[in-house]
Amino acid sequence: MTLPIYKRDFDVFLSHAHKDHAFVAQLDRWLTERAGFRVWYDARELPGGALLATDLQRAIERCRGILLIASNESLDRGWVKAEYNCAMDERANHEGFRVVAMRIGDANVKDLMKGSTWIDIPEARLDADSALAIIRAFHPGESFRIPLQHVTFTSAVPGIPPTARAHVLYAVP
Repeated sequence: MTLPIYKRDFDVFLSHAHKDHAFVAQLDRWLTERAGFRVWYDARELPGGALLATDLQRAIERCRGILLIASNESLDRGWVKAEYNCAMDERANHEGFRVVAMRIGDANVKDLMKGSTWIDIPEARLDADSALAIIRAFHPGESFRIPLQHVTFTSAVPGIPPTARAHVLYAVP
C-alpha cells in the first residue's frame, strides 16, 4: 500500500535518459541545494543490483510527483516511458500527485503528454524562467512576485519551517 501524498519521502522523482546526465545532475543540485526539494535521483538513490522495473515503481510511489526530462534521447528510452506510465497511475490513484515534463529543444512530447502541458526550454540549461516554472508546476496556485531575472532559491531561512523551504524566494541584488 502506498503512502498518502503528504507522507511521502521525496518531493520529486527525476525521470531522464542517462545521455542527459550533465543537465540532470545540475538540475538535481539546484532542486536539492537551492529549492529545498527532496529529490529521488537514480545516481544517488538506486542501489546496485536493483530490479529496475520493481524498484523504479516503488521509488515513484515514494514521491509526491515526477519531473520528466523530455529530450529526444529520453523519449526514445523504454524506461522513461515506463516511469511516465507509473506516474500517470499514481496521478490517477492519488490526488495531488504532480506529473511535470520539461521539454528540451524540439523533443516531440505531444504523443506522450496528451492532454497535459509541459515546460519548454530551448536547450539543456537551467535558467531563472525554467526554475520558476518548475516551482510553479509543483506548487500550483501559489503566487511568486519576484522579477524572473533576479530569482534565487534557498533551502534554509531562519524562522521558516523546513516544510516551507521550497516556497522561499528572494531577489538577488
